[in-house]
Amino acid sequence: MRITGGRCGGRRLDAPKGINTRPTSDSHREALFNIVDNGLGHSYPHVLDLFSGSGALLAEALSREANFAVAFEKDREAAKCIQKNIEALRNEIDFEFIQLHEAKIERWPEALAKILPDDFKGFDLVLCDPPYSRGLGERALRALLSSEGIVADTAIVYLEAAKEDPVPGFLHWELVKERQKGVSRQLFYRRLKA
Repeated sequence: MRITGGRCGGRRLDAPKGINTRPTSDSHREALFNIVDNGLGHSYPHVLDLFSGSGALLAEALSREANFAVAFEKDREAAKCIQKNIEALRNEIDFEFIQLHEAKIERWPEALAKILPDDFKGFDLVLCDPPYSRGLGERALRALLSSEGIVADTAIVYLEAAKEDPVPGFLHWELVKERQKGVSRQLFYRRLKA
């Protein structure tokens, strides 16, 4: 597993041992960021990574553009792997990174409110790659998207789901891009303009 682009392109990444984590493949990450960077032409200095796993999506974002990142991951082995992968990037690029271990999805907005700077304008990119077919991504995004000041009005929200899972809809957000590959579906959302 390697970072596919940006300042740290080609750098190897570690993956947690065992079957509890499903790291996003290099080709999926590359496709995701090609869509965000080129297809949607979106800038993302502030990134939130939910169900972070190995931290591969976050490492990719930091390599390409992000300079402030927060990750949620409750599995302790995966959290150690995230820390190792992100710290390896510090030799090459400068950024601020915060890792949270909150297990209850409904508490994530409260946990973020405690650590975000007072002048924070919201995350520009939200990455959500949960375990498939359990409704976790939809629950997490509903909690965050309905909370004031966490997600920027101009943000892109990415959700990865199993191909057979229903496509969720979120109040005041529209699905702007959908891509299927193998057993998964990549969904990109943007806030509806008032």
